[in-house]
Order: sequence, then C-alpha cells, then structure tokens
Amino acid sequence: MNICIPSNLRIFHHQQGRWQHILGSSFYNPHGEPPDLEFAIRKYNISRQELVTGLFRASDNKAGYCIGDLKQKQFYYCGIDVKAVREKLRSLGIGRDDPMENSL
Repeated sequence: MNICIPSNLRIFHHQQGRWQHILGSSFYNPHGEPPDLEFAIRKYNISRQELVTGLFRASDNKAGYCIGDLKQKQFYYCGIDVKAVREKLRSLGIGRDDPMENSL
C-alpha cells in the first residue's frame, strides 16, 4: 500500500512508549527537500517538545499511528494499522482511490 502525503505531514508510530518517524519514499519532490524529520522540524519551526506533546495528546498514549501536520501543529490519531492512516488522510481531504486497485 502506497501513501502519498504533502511534505508538511509526517507519519509516526507509537509502540512500547516510543515514537518512531515513518520515513516513506517520495516520487515527487520539486524542491529537493530531504525527507528526514530534522529538516521538517526546522522548516516548520516546531520544537521536539511540541511534537512529542502533540503526538501524546492525539494518541492518548495508545499504540498505533499518528499523522502530524507540522505546519499547522495539529496531530491526529489514526489507529493500529496502516489502512487506518489512509482512512484518516481521506477524512482530512487528502488522497483519492487508486484507479489500479479499483479495476480488479
């Protein structure tokens, strides 16, 4: 399953008290921005404390995936599987059905 998101959104996974930034691959990057979290933190002027606090509040310390909008400093809990990430993105108005998946 491929998930394409704007550069200001980042996907995080919470498990056993640890947050991990999910680093995806990009097929379109017109500005040549590095995909790492450190670059995004500097670009969107968000502190590590704001990031962790936002993720913790959105997830209520539950295991699973969160989406962080670093530009708007908003965080969304998705659930425990990757499919839930896609569903949350769709509810935020991001993405569309893959025509190749629907043709089968």
